[in-house]
Amino acid sequence: MGTIGVMDELPVSFGEWVQNRRNDLDLTRNELALKVGCSPVTIKKIERDERKPSRQIAELLAIHLQLGPDLYDVFVKRARGQFVEVEQPPAESHSKPAPADIVKTNLPELTGPLIGRQDELARLTDRFNEPAKQLVTLVGTGGIGKSRLALQAAHDLVGDMLGGVFWIDFTSHDSSSYIVPAIAKALDLRINKESRLPEKQLMDWLKPKQALLVFDNFDDMIDEAPFLADLLDQSVTLKILVTSRERLNLQQEQVFPLEGLEFPRSAEDFRDGDYPAVAFFVEAARKINPTFSLTVDNIDGVIAICRLVSGMPLSLELAAAWIDMLSPAEIAKEIKNSLDFLETNLRNVPERHKSIRAIFDASWDKLSPSEKKIFGRLTIFHGGFSRRAARSVAGASLPVMARLVDRSLIRYDATKESYRLNGLLRQYGADQLEKQESAESLADLHERHSVYYLEALSERNTKIKGDGQQTAISEIGRDLNNVRKAWRWAIQHQKSDLIQIGMEPFANFLEFKGRYTEGETIFLDLLDPLKNLPDQKVGQTLYLNAITWLSVFEFALNKVDRGERSLNAANRIVEEMVAQDKKVDRQRAFVLAQLGNLEMTRDPEKARSFYLQALELHERLKMGWEQASTMMALGSAERILGNFEQASHWFSKSLEIRQQIGDQIGAAGTLATMSELCRNRGQFYEAILQAQNGVDLARQIKNDNVLAIALSELAMALYYDGQFPKQHQALVETMMLNERLNHGHKLAQTYFRLSMANCALGQFDDAQLNTQKGLNLARQMDNQAQIALLFFAQAIIAQSVGSFDSSKQLLQNGLAAFPPTTPPTDKNATQILIALAEYRIGNPTPAKRYLAQTLQIAFDNQDTLSLILNYSVTALILADQQETERAVILWEMVQRLSPRLQHAVWLRRLYGDRLSKLCETLSAEQRADIEGHLLSNSLWDEADTLLKFMHKAQWGSSRNSKS
Repeated sequence: MGTIGVMDELPVSFGEWVQNRRNDLDLTRNELALKVGCSPVTIKKIERDERKPSRQIAELLAIHLQLGPDLYDVFVKRARGQFVEVEQPPAESHSKPAPADIVKTNLPELTGPLIGRQDELARLTDRFNEPAKQLVTLVGTGGIGKSRLALQAAHDLVGDMLGGVFWIDFTSHDSSSYIVPAIAKALDLRINKESRLPEKQLMDWLKPKQALLVFDNFDDMIDEAPFLADLLDQSVTLKILVTSRERLNLQQEQVFPLEGLEFPRSAEDFRDGDYPAVAFFVEAARKINPTFSLTVDNIDGVIAICRLVSGMPLSLELAAAWIDMLSPAEIAKEIKNSLDFLETNLRNVPERHKSIRAIFDASWDKLSPSEKKIFGRLTIFHGGFSRRAARSVAGASLPVMARLVDRSLIRYDATKESYRLNGLLRQYGADQLEKQESAESLADLHERHSVYYLEALSERNTKIKGDGQQTAISEIGRDLNNVRKAWRWAIQHQKSDLIQIGMEPFANFLEFKGRYTEGETIFLDLLDPLKNLPDQKVGQTLYLNAITWLSVFEFALNKVDRGERSLNAANRIVEEMVAQDKKVDRQRAFVLAQLGNLEMTRDPEKARSFYLQALELHERLKMGWEQASTMMALGSAERILGNFEQASHWFSKSLEIRQQIGDQIGAAGTLATMSELCRNRGQFYEAILQAQNGVDLARQIKNDNVLAIALSELAMALYYDGQFPKQHQALVETMMLNERLNHGHKLAQTYFRLSMANCALGQFDDAQLNTQKGLNLARQMDNQAQIALLFFAQAIIAQSVGSFDSSKQLLQNGLAAFPPTTPPTDKNATQILIALAEYRIGNPTPAKRYLAQTLQIAFDNQDTLSLILNYSVTALILADQQETERAVILWEMVQRLSPRLQHAVWLRRLYGDRLSKLCETLSAEQRADIEGHLLSNSLWDEADTLLKFMHKAQWGSSRNSKS
């Protein structure tokens, strides 16, 4: 298909241009996204003009939308927000050529668009627009793309350099005598050997020129760097751009470090953004296989390649060369196995770029023996590492570290005060380390690494629970890859002392950050090695702690059966050790608290007993953080039991201790739990305040795990206050957080709550979609409690459209799905809606029986939330039975307790509109009587009266209340 003509009228909107052109080419958004190497969401946002594409995405769009050369530049400029008029050029022009047309240059031609370097390109060219910036050294390891970026910058600067832009390539020249002739040749300057010194002739020619000299591959000419300084000293208008693997160490030099192209860490990351490393790989792969495109099946492999090579362009190109023989996943596996996989036999590839090993060999050969030794040892680190760690573990002095930084072998991040190795360089250095170090020396290096990081972890154990909590968590997070490696080595070599000091802080960090799956894996893998420790006494204690921590993470993942098995095993060990008179009070308290967590949903009174025993031990041992945690758990048990005052007491005590010791994570979680209590008591405004405080604190400390919890509670408080749009907004953020944290069981709950928000807003199609997503997830995890709730949501959708038969079946399915240990209060709402379904189908007797039973349960447990729903459905039936005043009293109580909740679309459809109209039929005298009744009777007085009425009317109430 041909391109749009120059004289054609362009769309006013850039997004409209992209969409029209895509439609002309009969491409879907998915197809265009795969061609460009971005996500379909990105294409959608570009077409809606909600997002400006990066320059590299714009250039790739221009190529794949088949825009001709006449519109290529216009398209790219429009993409970046620059409006460009397109006019037909005159047939013949005799105007004076623009300065850019007469500037002298010997630049090599560009062979295609620059992918993924637009920010760097802008910063680089901006530097040359500043008068004081005369010398910039583009520094980076071989294959990182220095020459390509420099060439693009040189082309972009041609119009600004009236004295010319000149390219001098030193790839194959290492003789110091060559520098002047090489420059002169590029300038087309004849040197008179019989006249003044060649250097002087060159300087005199350059002195008045506003010129740019680009010295490419200057690595082997570093000793000649002072000559560049001499050139600059003779001219205030000359500019120099150098590409080199190491800095020149000149006073005039501005260092411009270059790293690999940005790459995603996972498919989820890729879905939410554009990553030039992926786009680069896709383009390189299409040179080998034009039909290659990103798919659900290969995206993980492509991302793995990008990650393994740290986004290095040459490595991506060498990896893509195998795409006609291997899948991306297979390519990634080969790279991981051997660095030598990244090589090519193509004849037109420069020798220095034919393999990654050859590139690294060139840098390695320039190192001194001491630098080689230290660089090899630094490969022990995974991720960033500090100067102190480099000195303690690898014996690296600051001067050696500085030289390695100068040679682009390691990078220094001043903002984080840490060093880092490119992934491939680490792989190369590790190979060299194996060659130059003995087995004993390597073992010693690994042990120093493990000791350093696990001792540092232990030192942060107190801080992570109180004052200094955020600093400690940040430091552990920064060192996490090294901590993991240190931990694995300690286990593999049965270092019980290191395991002992590292276990608790490591587990606490993982729990605080919501890394439950990782915690489960780590402690499951730890059990067998601990059984085989030489010191069986130490091994028994460590095994006890490990299996108890395992139960923590299994419960957090809602793997209750597994958690119970682990916890029972821990309890047996504790009982054996107590019988042997061993001092295990700390471990016993830990196990008791976990036993309480196990019993919480099936026997809250038993849970309370365990918590009280644990609390007594914590208080005796002066374990403040553990006291606060157990008090919060006690409060939750009392809340489930309906003892709200006692629950409030424990929550307040927990919050007080947490605030005293500086436990901000715990404080945010406690505030969220206090919000739930307020909601249970019908104090919706207070519930919003408490949850919002928890959200604000979680945002302040940047903890996504507790933020997801607090946001979810805020959403429910907003629901009962009738603020449905805000509730929906809070739940969407909760969903994204739980997806990022990989919290499947919490995600299923969030889908349920989202569907309730949808029903409140009248978005029943969206509600059905969210319930189905939640059900799929809950079934996948065999989470029966969540399955029951999602059936409840589906029943609400069915009832809202008048399908009461199907809603009854859904509710009965939900009732059957509840685990046997589910408290009666958790089933109340389901049974109340069954009552409504039965009544609407024409079965008033079972409807009344359900309502009497659920009211009794709500009354006994002071369960305000189910009382609201019960009163509403009961009022509907009473209204039909001409019990008008009693119906209006119930409805008015509901309205006063939660005046805006009744605006929910599904509630209005089911009973709200009918009951509101009923109120309008009352006489002034009837209204006065009802108002007097409401003033003299509380919510629970009315419940007691209603239960007596139900019993007398034979609705099925037993009247065995706790009143």
